[in-house]
Amino acid sequence: MNVSVLIPSHLGQRFDWLKHRLNFLYKLGYTDEVVVGVWGGQDRIEDLRNFCRILSPNIRVVSQDGATRFTTRMVELAQLASGEYAVAQGDDDFIIPGAVNNAASLLARDPSVCCAQGRFILLDPTSSYPSYRINYFPLWQALEEEALPRFSSYMKHFGTTFHGVYRRPQFIERMTWMDETKANTRDEVLFEYMGEMYTVIKGKFAILDEIFFVKGMHEDNTSKTLRANLSHKMPPYMILSPDFSSSYKFFEGQVFRLLESVGVDVGNPDNRKQIMDGLVDFVGFMIYKRRDRYDPQEAMMRQMVSEVPVHPAVDQVLRFVTATAV
Repeated sequence: MNVSVLIPSHLGQRFDWLKHRLNFLYKLGYTDEVVVGVWGGQDRIEDLRNFCRILSPNIRVVSQDGATRFTTRMVELAQLASGEYAVAQGDDDFIIPGAVNNAASLLARDPSVCCAQGRFILLDPTSSYPSYRINYFPLWQALEEEALPRFSSYMKHFGTTFHGVYRRPQFIERMTWMDETKANTRDEVLFEYMGEMYTVIKGKFAILDEIFFVKGMHEDNTSKTLRANLSHKMPPYMILSPDFSSSYKFFEGQVFRLLESVGVDVGNPDNRKQIMDGLVDFVGFMIYKRRDRYDPQEAMMRQMVSEVPVHPAVDQVLRFVTATAV
């Protein structure tokens, strides 16, 4: 389907993990492009390139400035890529090639869809088969035809669109909005949520009922580290930061500008109330993780992940994770 997978990596910290993820991807039948942006551990780039030459001719490894914002580096990777579609992958995550192609096929069929992905499994990569420690990550789609009702509905039950498949120009535009938010707020949370706002305002967010992504969750995750330090950079303590109000107001202004860009009359009192009510729902989620009830399909995914013995579909993915270790 001509998809580019974009992976930022610090080779000094994740060299072996990255090799495992690339091996998983290509051994499971992926044939398109991967662009790896090395933002740390540049002295191991040639080792990585040697590994990639054996694995696939479609892997590109580029050196990036680690002092540059993450979002700026992701824009750079997307601009260097050649795929019609793009998807972001962490160097501690696994992405299922068939599910990526199915998501790209949906985008090709339906121009009203901005982002498509399947369902997520959370995996502790320090554990091993058959005793993998796994969980699930709840997602909600946003399929309303019009931007404002779609926005209002999604604000009640945020998921994530960060690792979804996008048309590459929209991937770049979305990441540019996130980069602008990051540059103006220096907020570790709001810039990611700006990506969600972009997705559901610009078009539909569709979820395919299949396992799409295995997300690595471990003690070195940035969010876990910041939460462990009771940091003002993370919920719920972020609202106590002296910078929160100004950061939030910039974020809010970005939301209004996005809605205006798709033709919503934000000056209309009824529309404005609907937007503000949606933002109140969003803040409730961001700070307290308040969500509406689970969709039936998401409840089924939660059951699949918690089954003992492990559900066959989940077990197959975990076996592939083990079989492709390098």
